[in-house]
This record gives sequence, C-alpha cells and structure tokens, in this order.
Amino acid sequence: MLKMEYLEWDSNFFGIDIYDLQVKNISSQEKKLIREKVKMMKFDIIQSKIDIHSTDNINCLENLGFRFIDLHITFKKIFFRNVLSHNNQKNEIEIQNATIKDIKEIEKLVSNKMFTYSRYYSMPISEDKINSFYSIWAKKAIAGTFDDFCLKATYKEKIVGLVTCKIINTSEAKIGIIGVDNNFRGRNIGHMMVLKLEEILKDKNIKFLYVTTEGRNIQAQNFYLKNSFSVHQIKLIMYLYGQKKDTI
Repeated sequence: MLKMEYLEWDSNFFGIDIYDLQVKNISSQEKKLIREKVKMMKFDIIQSKIDIHSTDNINCLENLGFRFIDLHITFKKIFFRNVLSHNNQKNEIEIQNATIKDIKEIEKLVSNKMFTYSRYYSMPISEDKINSFYSIWAKKAIAGTFDDFCLKATYKEKIVGLVTCKIINTSEAKIGIIGVDNNFRGRNIGHMMVLKLEEILKDKNIKFLYVTTEGRNIQAQNFYLKNSFSVHQIKLIMYLYGQKKDTI
C-alpha cells in the first residue's frame, strides 16, 4: 500500500514543494510505480515516516534514494484518575491559559531558537523561516485553529514557557509544541506545565496523552521519561531530495 500526498500548507509556507509518502508492505510492482512516479514529479522533498521494525520498507526506500534524517519518537502517558498531579512547589511561576493578548510575546519567545532540533533544519529552509513556522503554530493554538489551546508559564508577568495541546478524540490528546525560555531552563517549568496540562485533560476525561520528538533531542526524551511518559512508537524519518533550491 502506498499513498502520496502533496503537503500544500507546508509547501506554500516554506516556498518549496514537499510531499508525504505513506507506505506499508511495498510490493515489487509498487516499488516500480514509486520509481516511475518520482521521475515524472517536480519536487524538492518527499518525506516518509517508516516504522523502525519495517526493515523491508526501509530497505526499499533506501534503494530508491531516500536518506535517513532522524528518528520520530512518540511518547505516551496514561492518566490514572486516582493519582493527583498537584504541584506543591512554592515559586513565582504561574501556569495559565494563553490568550490573544499574549500572542506577540509568545511569538517573540518561540522565534528565539527554541526548537533547534526540528527536522525542518534538514530541509533547504532558513532558520528565520523555521522560527516563523513555530511562531505561527503557537498563534494558531491560542486562537484554537490548529491545536485547541495553549498554556503559558509566567514569571513576574514575563512569559517564559508554553505548551500547546490538541484533543484527538474523547479519550486522547497530544502535545503540539512545548518549550521554555533558554534563560529559565532548569527551574522545573516544563514539569509544571505538564502537570497543569494533565489536570485540564483529566477534567475532560482524557486518558492518554501523546507527544513526539526527534531522536537527536536526547534532552526532550529524558524530560518525557521523567514525567511518566513511555515510548509508544519509533519511526524513521526519510527524505528523498529532488531539484535543489537555494535556502529560502
């Protein structure tokens, strides 16, 4: 089974043609079809995320010229209703819902190299454009038009962290982006944001929370494990590069 999808929003935003290839148990006929289709296409990048255990599919894509970029690791946390997640720390950090009036400050926070391990750095895209992408993500989360809501962490009225969340269905939710100001790391702010998010989701009867990160981001992986997440799924991110363009 294979499915090729043009990522319209991503392509328009970054100014390059990006496709997503979904594959499962590729047959020899489908392998030939992919090769022929790729020859006829005009693209900059075709991305594919393959389960780490699907060695036949991985070998197939490698033979077609796809290159390993990074691991795509999904973590899962199960909420138990009888476990309280109150934060008893005494400090000056407050976790609240972000509102429209916070957009400019959050955009500035996110654009300050907060997501340096992003897989987008493997694309011919400028750092400023990538930072802008995450700023728009946060803005849309606050407005509820991409993720459903955004929490902010404030210190003396200064926003120093954020986490966005999307409700998948009646029992599942996922973290979109989460980050803390570089100058405020090591103060347990990320942990406090996760605890607050957990309280909100429990009130909505959500049982499972997911979040993904890249394999190179060891710091994020350790953070999720310390916050009672467990590894749910590991995929390989693979790219096939087409016609090269100058960095946008």
